[in-house]
Amino acid sequence: MSPRLLRSLKELRKLYPPRATRSVSPNSLERLKGFVAQYKYDDIRTLILITPGGRVELMTRKRQPHFEYTLTPGMKKSLLHLDLDGSKYHVLDGGVIRHFSVGKERPIILWDILVHNDQYLVGSTYRDRYALLKSICGSPDLVEQVTGRDIALVISGNLWLAPIFKSGFADRYWHASETEWLEGLMLKNPAGKLTRALSEENNGSWQLKARKPKPGYSF
Repeated sequence: MSPRLLRSLKELRKLYPPRATRSVSPNSLERLKGFVAQYKYDDIRTLILITPGGRVELMTRKRQPHFEYTLTPGMKKSLLHLDLDGSKYHVLDGGVIRHFSVGKERPIILWDILVHNDQYLVGSTYRDRYALLKSICGSPDLVEQVTGRDIALVISGNLWLAPIFKSGFADRYWHASETEWLEGLMLKNPAGKLTRALSEENNGSWQLKARKPKPGYSF
C-alpha cells in the first residue's frame, strides 16, 4: 500500500495515534512469539505535529489541545533539532510523563512516527517506522538517569526515546510494576502494518498491552 501524501495542518489534525485494544495477562508474556516490547508509560498520549516554518503543535490521543502541559522553549528546541526536513510535515507519536519533571519540564517520550516528509506512512511496518524514528533521533544509546529506573533513551535533554526489548518480557513487566512512572508493557508485532487512523480505535491488530494490576488485585 502506498503512503498517502498529506499537505495541510488540517489533514494532520484528523489523525489519531494507534491504540491497543486487547490486553494480555502478565503470566503469558514469555509465551508470546513474534512480538517486541516497550514500556507502557504513565503518560498523556501525545501526537507531535511539526510543520513547515518551525511550528510545533501537541494534541492528545483524542485530538484535543493539551491542558496539562505547555511546550517549553527547551523542548521545542529539542524537537526542532531532530533530523527532519523543516520544509515538510511530520507527525511523531509519544507521551508526556504525568507525575515526573526535571526542573519545570516534564519529559516527552517518542515511540512511533506516523507522517514523515508529508507522507502518511500507511502500509509501513512498525519495525521500519521505529528504525526511521531512531535514525531521526540520532540513534541514542544513553539511558536516562534522572528517574533512577532506566525507563528511556536520551535524545536531547528531556526528550526521550522508548527502547525496544526482544526478550525478557516478564522481567521487564515486573520492573515496570515496581516503577511509578510505568503502567506495564506494550507488545507490538514488528511486522504489523500501519492502517489509516481516522478514528480513536485503530491499529489494534498488531498491539497488545499488559497493565500492572490495581492495588489489592493479583493474577
